[in-house]
Amino acid sequence: MAKPTFELYDALGEFFLLQSRSATLDGSIPLRAAQHCIPYTEGCSAGLQLVPPFFELKIKKNRKFEISTPNPPDPQFYEETLHWLKYNQILSDYWWSILENGPVWDQGDKAYIWTGYVIRPVENTWILNGGAYNRRAQVKTIDLVYADSQNFQPLFCALDLSEMKPGSYQIAAELGCLLGLQPGVEVKVAPVEDSTAELKAVCDFFDDQYYEQKKTVPATGKYRALGSSRNKPIQASSKKETTEVLLVNMFDSPYQIDTFKNFVTSLGIGPDRKLSDTFKFIILKSAYSAKLDWDGTYWKTKVKAHPLTQKLIEIWTKVGGDAGERFANTVADFVWLPAATESFFNVAPWVLMKTPPGWSSVYDGVHFENAEGLRGVVRTDQLYQVSGVYRLINGPTLNIKKGSPLMRILPIPRNLLNPEYQMKTHEELTL
Repeated sequence: MAKPTFELYDALGEFFLLQSRSATLDGSIPLRAAQHCIPYTEGCSAGLQLVPPFFELKIKKNRKFEISTPNPPDPQFYEETLHWLKYNQILSDYWWSILENGPVWDQGDKAYIWTGYVIRPVENTWILNGGAYNRRAQVKTIDLVYADSQNFQPLFCALDLSEMKPGSYQIAAELGCLLGLQPGVEVKVAPVEDSTAELKAVCDFFDDQYYEQKKTVPATGKYRALGSSRNKPIQASSKKETTEVLLVNMFDSPYQIDTFKNFVTSLGIGPDRKLSDTFKFIILKSAYSAKLDWDGTYWKTKVKAHPLTQKLIEIWTKVGGDAGERFANTVADFVWLPAATESFFNVAPWVLMKTPPGWSSVYDGVHFENAEGLRGVVRTDQLYQVSGVYRLINGPTLNIKKGSPLMRILPIPRNLLNPEYQMKTHEELTL
């Protein structure tokens, strides 16, 4: 059994459930995706999902809101539990003062729900509580990072209500997802002209044999078999180390190196510049403007040609021959469709991503007004291609503006994609 990456105590007796999720979302994803798209199915199953009791969220016209559930914690039990947590110094005075009024509170357009758990990561490991991707959610969540390995902190789900319209919303599915992070990640950016080895590795994967096999076997068959002995997870380091990941940028494709802003501490939730700077992730933006129309059966796409397309094709062709030319043309198309009869589409940012052995990358699609960005997990220590998958949800037309955010890339050791945890008992915490 892998070493636990965090400790957990369930103070309210499964008020929220913590569960692993199936790769097919209990059979609800398209059959073709379940059979052929490993990055998508691994994205579905990544992390541990926080499942709330049935909630009803009401947002009024004056921006006041109410969150109610038919199964709230018993008031006397809740009060006694809080006093016990405070008495045993598991809950700080700050959090006790917040939670004594109930497990839900608000601050401006943000709402917070205590899951009933307290959490403590092991040393040199962070736990990210973010959105539950790949199953449509009506509310937007806010990323919270747990980095304190010395003290337990309440495990919350944070909701961003700023863009939600007045009305009633039912919350019954996953509300949060726990992923492990290893701090000490730095991002190195290299131009495509200086990245011959990375280009050649991509061309060697998408060679003539790949497309020939694709006619008769699943498209991910080669990916499934790629370096199978190297696909095993590595243990995240317990020491403070710096891990460098490489972003190959094709002709100033827009991107942003970013950090997390909300850390949960004994004094509240807020930024911590010293901690933030030890984990860098990437926000990719669109190098194109595009318009997509779907009539319920077929797609029509219109993409404005990139002025450096021909130069891109020349560089890739010089490195990889026919395979390089074919891949460059695919990237130059920007938008391509897994199936013309489904409301899913892919986009191809003009970048490659390379991580150290044993590390994968989580690709989190950014949500558009009427398209949902999905989550994929790619073994970017072996396959450097970057693409995002989206699902149309409201209305037949989608416009993607040049420079608009497309996806977030999180580099993660594979053993932290589904972190192990140790559930503490009442007696252990008392001692």
